[in-house]
Amino acid sequence: MFDFDGDGWLDIVLLNGGETPHGKSERPLQNALYRNLGNGKFVDVAAEVGLNRVKNYGMGVAIADFDNDGHEDISSLDFQTAPFITTTAMAH
Repeated sequence: MFDFDGDGWLDIVLLNGGETPHGKSERPLQNALYRNLGNGKFVDVAAEVGLNRVKNYGMGVAIADFDNDGHEDISSLDFQTAPFITTTAMAH
């Protein structure tokens, strides 16, 4: 959990497991980023920041300002791939 849009509400990022050479998924899998609306509801905004296009097997996530722009970014560690970084400045 982190406040990706700077509104003071904690948002949720979820990495989805996925296909491996030894197992195929029945349906497409994708990651999710849920923006906290502040009223007990969340909306998935992963497509807006490009997090949904990561289709690899998610193993971990790190949140930091990787590009020094003053906004927190998402880095996911995936099975058999290099880390993927999504900048989250879209909400600022």
